[in-house]
Order: sequence, then structure tokens, then C-alpha cells
Amino acid sequence: MSKGVWIFLLGLTGFLALWRGGEAGWMLWQFNRLEMDVPAEQVVYEVIPKRSKYSIAGIYSYVYKGQEFSGKSVLSGPKHLNRVSAELEIKRMEGMDRTVWLNTQKPSISSLESDFPLREVLYGLCTIGVFVYFLYLFIFYRSRELS
Repeated sequence: MSKGVWIFLLGLTGFLALWRGGEAGWMLWQFNRLEMDVPAEQVVYEVIPKRSKYSIAGIYSYVYKGQEFSGKSVLSGPKHLNRVSAELEIKRMEGMDRTVWLNTQKPSISSLESDFPLREVLYGLCTIGVFVYFLYLFIFYRSRELS
């Protein structure tokens, strides 16, 4: 293969590895900073239109070390295809007890969900692996051309 093709492959896979790796790192950081869970005092749900789908957000309050805090979280899924479906899901969730995940250093940082970003981490590791593979091939073939 020509040097230009190798440079293109390395650039493309390097960009994808940075993008996916950065996304996985950001989501891992978001997951790890929510260290503790407390019961939610009050949760009110609302429907949020996003393009052609509808998401559900929860506006909640909680008490940590005697101080009351509030927050808003857009729930991760599933996305609903129409408003009626989202409203039915809200009615189903209204009686449920919810847990608030928070950062103990800064309790105003909180969320109703704390899910490990497994898919993003696997995608990031795979793209980094593909980049390292192409980098190894490039170095291997360049060393064979020079000798």
C-alpha cells in the first residue's frame, strides 16, 4: 500500500479512536462522580419533545446532610414515538419510589439514573484497538521497506 493510504487510515482510525475514547471517558467520569444514593423526596415528570421522539424528564428534590436540593434529569430511555405513549409511561412511574445519585463533594450535582456506560466503553476500546493495529502494521511495513 502507498504511504498516502496508510496516512489516511491512521488519520481516520486515530480520529475515530479519539472521538469514541473521549466519549467513553466523559461518560465514565459522569458515572464515577455520582458516588452516593439518597431517596428522592418528590419527583414530577414531564414530556420533552426531541426531534420526532419524546423523552421523559424528572424534576426532583432530595435532602442530603439536612439541606434540601433539587435537580432535573432526562431519563435515558426508552424514547417514545408519540406524546401519548410518554404520558402513559409517566402515569406508570408516578407511584414508584426513586433514588437520586449525587456527588458527595458537591451535592447539587445529581441524577435520577446512574448507569455504567458499557456500550460506549466497549466501542471506545474497539476503536482504539483498531487504531493500534493499523499503527503496528504501518510501523512494521515501513521498517521492512527501509531494510
